[in-house]
Amino acid sequence: MHDKNMKELAYFGEQLVKATRQSAGFDVPLAQEEYIPARGIVVASTGLRVALPEGSFGLVVPRSSTPIRWGITLANSPGIIDEDYRGEIKLILLNLKDEDVKIPKGTKIAQLIVLPFMNLEPTPFQGTLEEFEQSSERGTRGLGSSGV
Repeated sequence: MHDKNMKELAYFGEQLVKATRQSAGFDVPLAQEEYIPARGIVVASTGLRVALPEGSFGLVVPRSSTPIRWGITLANSPGIIDEDYRGEIKLILLNLKDEDVKIPKGTKIAQLIVLPFMNLEPTPFQGTLEEFEQSSERGTRGLGSSGV
């Protein structure tokens, strides 16, 4: 059944798929076998390019099984794909193990989540630093101040 409210996500390269219809992210597989030295970093090819819908951006994050199964993660997680970027999505893979890792071509390492964003115009605050810091109920209370 076609959802009339669903937007299109144009892509080029390997077919974009979700594990289930309700999955938040599209699986992102490796375009080729990748060898990552112990505690090393490599930039991996996916062969995937997307044209995101207007007013959206993509987050590239590891799949939950990736660190457990392979002992790797994405070094820059989450990675951001801007709406106007049309180049290949690459993955910066970080080997967390003390041994080399070889990952086969086609392995689903990451997922692409498409989210809406607000296009904002930065505006300088008209007032003092003290007024700015007190302009909300929470103020400057950070790290752990909202409860355990």
